[in-house]
Amino acid sequence: MDIRHDFTQPIAAALRAHGIVVVAAARGLGAGATARAAATAALPGATPWELDGDGHTHGYLAGFEPFIERLLDDADGNRPALVARHEQSLKRLWPRRPRAAFRVPRDLTGTAPREERTRFYHHEYQNKLLVGLAEFVIDAMADPTTLVIDNAERMPPTSRHLLDILRRLQGPSGKLRFILLDRGGATRCGELPVIALPPPTEAEFDAAAGIGHLGAAQRRALYVQSGGNPSVCKTLATCLGKDLGVAAALPVAAVIDLHLATLGDARRAVLAADFVAAGCRSDPIGARNAETMPAGLMDDLHHARHAAALERHLAGAGPLVLCHALAIRDPARRLEALVEPCDVLMGIGLYDTWFEFFAALYAAPRRHREGSDHDAVDGLFINAAFVLYSMGYTGAALAFLNDFLATSPHSRFVPTALYAQSMTYGRYQIPVDLAAAEACALRNLRLIDEKFHDHPRHAYIKVFAENAYAYIKARQGKFDEALALCEQGIADIVKVYGEDQFQLHRSILIYNTSQVYELVDDAVRAEQRLREAIACDPFYAEYYNDLGNLLSRLDGREEEALAAYAKAIALSPPYHEAHLNRGMLRAQRGDTDGARADFERALVIKPSEWRALRELGNLRLMAGDAAGALAAYDDALRHEARDADLLANAGMAASELGDSGRAIRHALAALAVNPRHAGAHNNLAAEFMALGQRDEALAHIRRAIACDPDPRYRENEAAIMRSLARA
Repeated sequence: MDIRHDFTQPIAAALRAHGIVVVAAARGLGAGATARAAATAALPGATPWELDGDGHTHGYLAGFEPFIERLLDDADGNRPALVARHEQSLKRLWPRRPRAAFRVPRDLTGTAPREERTRFYHHEYQNKLLVGLAEFVIDAMADPTTLVIDNAERMPPTSRHLLDILRRLQGPSGKLRFILLDRGGATRCGELPVIALPPPTEAEFDAAAGIGHLGAAQRRALYVQSGGNPSVCKTLATCLGKDLGVAAALPVAAVIDLHLATLGDARRAVLAADFVAAGCRSDPIGARNAETMPAGLMDDLHHARHAAALERHLAGAGPLVLCHALAIRDPARRLEALVEPCDVLMGIGLYDTWFEFFAALYAAPRRHREGSDHDAVDGLFINAAFVLYSMGYTGAALAFLNDFLATSPHSRFVPTALYAQSMTYGRYQIPVDLAAAEACALRNLRLIDEKFHDHPRHAYIKVFAENAYAYIKARQGKFDEALALCEQGIADIVKVYGEDQFQLHRSILIYNTSQVYELVDDAVRAEQRLREAIACDPFYAEYYNDLGNLLSRLDGREEEALAAYAKAIALSPPYHEAHLNRGMLRAQRGDTDGARADFERALVIKPSEWRALRELGNLRLMAGDAAGALAAYDDALRHEARDADLLANAGMAASELGDSGRAIRHALAALAVNPRHAGAHNNLAAEFMALGQRDEALAHIRRAIACDPDPRYRENEAAIMRSLARA
């Protein structure tokens, strides 16, 4: 249909007011033309961008990628400093598309071969990437623009997340506006304005469908049969030709099937090939034809198209297309086709988009498999278990790992599965089960010596397993044993493979050794090992953040710590943890403005970062703004209600505002979390003194002293004792 003029102004008004509007309409009801007209009415002189949000067809940033590519092309040629400022986000989201303006090499997480990749991005890493991407978009845009995103209900989670961030960062009056065309009623609307386009009137339908030559009864029957949608009527016309007037005798699906039965095999094969070539998009006739064609034929067509699309993506020439792999009907063949795309998404850290389609495959009953032909698929599932347990889904990870070990006892991935099991039990499961973790680790080491002793990578496999065992030993408090395992592993890797191989795993081993040295308060060796890890992987931001944390605890090393945090921030996409840590160090040094800037930046990146809210509250409390402090603490408590420091400080702010009841409630809540929180006991002593309950005050101040012999607490005790003596 053409523009639905009755809806143009309402859509434009919603767009001006909110910066976004959802237009709900089935295909064929004029939603696209109406959205374009509304975008022009809301933003005269600006041509809207028309994009497709279908993530299976247009990649993990469907609905945005061509627009951002244009911005990036322009900036790369004309504003290279802008690209360089955002390069860590841009190059990690598109790792196969180099830019002339990029200046910093990638870290080993993304460049190590798949077989050596033993480090995964944290599940929150994607948020950092997308905040960086959104900030690039906002910085790069010169003029206001409207994106009209079709198939919005099929946007991948990564695109939906980016949309949320863009809206949060720029507000409703920002330069980038959105019209989301929802074709299936599945768009997450929330508080978004929604305008639904109903079917046209019968007169409008007759004109749009071109059926004015039929009698009134036939036109009425076609209107009902088509649900008022002219495109459905045109499909019926294609199927029935001059017999269109009798369409109401059968359901639309039956009419299409009868039409397909009249076509020869050759014509139907052409239709099937056209459907696949169009990215699994077609009119209802082509789609139904594809559904009813032989599975083997369709699988061959999809497999060939998938291979070509994947080759383009890996060459940096196109999006990651999933629709063809997902359309393959043979389960084994489908899984094999998905190995590389899953590896791409995992390597970037886009776990939500990966698991949106992979979870169903993960949940499907496993078939017993033998032989190297299945190694790649087994590796895909083991990687999924790694990511799941690191995200906290330990039940799903353990269930799969247990089943894998039972059904594939001869797979070359058994050591990897046992490693994952031991780490799940010993690190990520709540509560941890160190006995089970140690049993898995020891079983793994025995298996490696018995069955993998002649493997060309035996030393690497064994050291990898010993790394998990060392972690468990450290958790058990057996630090000497943990250090011995780590140090021996580092030496073995270098002895067998030299300095240049397995750099990623060497850096992890060295880093782990540093962590154990830090646990035993050997700061000298901890720093030495951490700097060695940095030398192995000099562009990995997290090592610099940890170096800043270590140096910040050493007297006289504060400036070096600040430099380490600055390096971490420069190397990473928006890095809220480094800003938070640097802010706390700045606050300790009396740099209130710098600390506040860091905490506020952390909240721009991650609005739910309660520790930044807590620290802002602390700054306000120290500045005498008890009301502002309590507001910040209340915001933090909405995200984290079991931090004793936060609760105690909130109680202190409430006390300064004269709200004794609230002050006592917060202090008691702090003690419920940590019964030895000296500050909370001190706060309660002050409140009970103010209420005239001197015995209770004395009991709490003495508990505070027992927890922390702070001279101030001694002074408070003396004051309470004098008060009791006067009484």
